[in-house]
Amino acid sequence: MRLRIGVIAAALATVAATVIVAATPAFAAPATAAFVKTSSWGSGYEGKYTITNGTTSTINGWTVAIDLPGGTSISSSWDANRTGTTGHITFASTWNGTIAPGGTASFGFIAAGSGDPTNCTLNGASCGGGTTPTTPPVTTPAGTPGVPGNFRVTATTNTSFSLAWNASTGTVTGYRVYEGSTVRATVTGTTATVSGLAAGSTHTYTVKAYNTVGESAASNSVTATTTGGTTTPSGFAAAPYLYQWGEPPNPQTIQSATGIRWFTLAFVLSGGGCTPAWDGNRPLTGGVDQTVINQVRAGGGDVIPSFGGWSGNKLGPNCSTPQALANAYQTVINTYNLKAIDIDIENTDEFENDTVRNRIVDALKIVKQNNPTLKTIITFGTATTGPGYYAQQLISRAASTGANIDVFTIMPF
Repeated sequence: MRLRIGVIAAALATVAATVIVAATPAFAAPATAAFVKTSSWGSGYEGKYTITNGTTSTINGWTVAIDLPGGTSISSSWDANRTGTTGHITFASTWNGTIAPGGTASFGFIAAGSGDPTNCTLNGASCGGGTTPTTPPVTTPAGTPGVPGNFRVTATTNTSFSLAWNASTGTVTGYRVYEGSTVRATVTGTTATVSGLAAGSTHTYTVKAYNTVGESAASNSVTATTTGGTTTPSGFAAAPYLYQWGEPPNPQTIQSATGIRWFTLAFVLSGGGCTPAWDGNRPLTGGVDQTVINQVRAGGGDVIPSFGGWSGNKLGPNCSTPQALANAYQTVINTYNLKAIDIDIENTDEFENDTVRNRIVDALKIVKQNNPTLKTIITFGTATTGPGYYAQQLISRAASTGANIDVFTIMPF
């Protein structure tokens, strides 16, 4: 096992995104929003909407609303402010809100499930051009629920919080508890328990009521810290590597003997193409790795999956685009509800390959945009004089693109 030495990255530069504007068309047409699946797999797909301004006037701000069928939800999105994860969902413009006549803007998302969006509207009109959707959205019961009141923490343990709130006014289908933009619990009553947390970890939540029309505004936020964390290291300051090679000890034995609570689990590789798997051949869930993660969390700690390493068939070269690689990372993040990931970038196939190295940095930028509270870590080798040529190129790329990497970790051996 090896201990990480964290080096907090310097302030990273930001870059401004640019909307490409086409020439003004010879005639006026409606503004439209067209949907395509850019990639698809058995349990989900990546979707993209392209908004085209066919009118003779500039669009200053847009909102696209869709309905998703039961069994399909959105886990992440980009280039739009999203409200909701299931049922009725809205996407509002961010930096790309101004569209000149003939111009376009786009946004995308990752869906779990196979259901296509329906009832699409663009600023209240049909996405296909017109005044109403092809199929009217569900409007019964009318109106979204009121905001849940008096949101509060009622109990705290080493690994969970119990939450409660006052019922919303209006017709309520259920309630969703959010941590940031991520849904942590969906219930029909006015209480919920969020479990599987690390001891001594701090979390902030809000709750929203929903029905078939949409979601309420967020309640007041509550912040609380799980118990049992006063004698453990803060966060993941110490997270030794733990490999499932040979006969590794039970992680709880290490936790009891050393006080170390977090572990970096190595390695996530390609299980074929752009699909993540432990060491390239073990499934993400149901195997020995899942058992280890459960043991670590039961012992009051948490894990940081490490992608890459020196050898093996890695995701960086196998995923053809930054977005595809970000989707592979997101699959692992969603599977374990992660707080941090590590990219161990080595060898000629990733570290010394300009295309792949840049792809990894660009993918981490996408991941960070979709998971603002997630810690992103890059681990790389160094010379006795400090980061070498390839490491300097990596750091420069992260700074110039605004990738917002949290920690650069060197291998001091």
